[in-house]
Amino acid sequence: MTYGFGARVGPPAALAMTVHPTRPRRPQRLEVFAVEDTTAQIAWSRLGPGRVEFEIDGRRHAVETNGGPGAVILDDLKPGTDYEVVLHGAGARRGWPRLSLRTLADAPGRELFRFATISDLHLGATRFGLFGLVREDPGAATPHPVMCARAAINEALEWGAELLIVKGDVTTESFPEHWETAGELLGGLPVPVEVLPGNHDRGRKRTVEPQPALARHGLRLVHGLQVLDLPGARLVLLDSTVPNWGYGRYNHLADDVVRVASRTDKPVFLATHHYPQPLPVPHFWPPGVPSLAANRFIRRLAEANPASFMTAGHTHRNRLRHKLGIPISEVGSPKDYPGVWGGYVLYEDAVRQVVRRVAAPEAIAWTEYTKRAVAGAWGLWAPGHLGHRCFVHAWPARGRRAVRGVL
Repeated sequence: MTYGFGARVGPPAALAMTVHPTRPRRPQRLEVFAVEDTTAQIAWSRLGPGRVEFEIDGRRHAVETNGGPGAVILDDLKPGTDYEVVLHGAGARRGWPRLSLRTLADAPGRELFRFATISDLHLGATRFGLFGLVREDPGAATPHPVMCARAAINEALEWGAELLIVKGDVTTESFPEHWETAGELLGGLPVPVEVLPGNHDRGRKRTVEPQPALARHGLRLVHGLQVLDLPGARLVLLDSTVPNWGYGRYNHLADDVVRVASRTDKPVFLATHHYPQPLPVPHFWPPGVPSLAANRFIRRLAEANPASFMTAGHTHRNRLRHKLGIPISEVGSPKDYPGVWGGYVLYEDAVRQVVRRVAAPEAIAWTEYTKRAVAGAWGLWAPGHLGHRCFVHAWPARGRRAVRGVL
């Protein structure tokens, strides 16, 4: 999969790039953005113009660049192996820095199931950032939230996702036309779709309730708790929203979560919208679930089933931390920098997370533009470290025995 700079989707002055017709410029933010056991994603803010060949392990992957952002997937790699990536071609110059990467180690056990997550689509939005200063071109053929979400879904399906989970903030204000767009975007996909609400979907400005609005399109919005038994894990979808408020909650459903987590021998994969705050008060925006309540919930979950994993959205950033042995990941939005989706692979003895940039040309052009939000700080704050985005988590012994026992 190879992509380069695409169509203009923001204000012309902001997205126009001075591209030399023959001489390639030094690349900007050329980096290893994602790794799995046999693949790696290389992304850049500026590369070329011209043909660039990425050489790795004696093989070359060719990309036509136009001096702007893009990404390439390098595949057929070996697990747990160190590689060096060298650039060649008319769009590259000698002396450019080489990239080093290491693929993730083989996850223990057989692969059982793949699914993907997207969150914070904000369908209906036309701007981003502090005071909404990053604005969409009024003449854009496709609104940027739709364009980016559609590209993310297509790339997740190409990756092999067998299920799609939308982790909230489907809309920006929960107006009827926003849910019409959601129905068109999510309806008719070749895999099942599960949709969680976010605070924007149940905010004060809503003019329709999200559950019936989405149900008109044959899609179900999680209300309370929903449980699905997948090959390799029990999936628990938790509605963390508080109507009319931006912060979240877990404890209203804690007893139900403990019950479903303790009554399975499988590992538990819990997806929700709001992240657990590390402190009692939020030290960045937006607020999540206050730490005192969140920590009580996580403690009860760990006691009920130590083979658990949590993932959230809401912050539009990529982060990972652990609490009582439970990984807690935050995965960003497809519509603002760096523009991502999350992929999960369930194995007999482990789970693997990968976070990839949405690489379609028009989408990555827009998300590069949003990098300038908050006086440019967003471009530094949102991506997170590679190890926060891509990792393997081995289940504790209880979960490993259970998954193997049901096969």
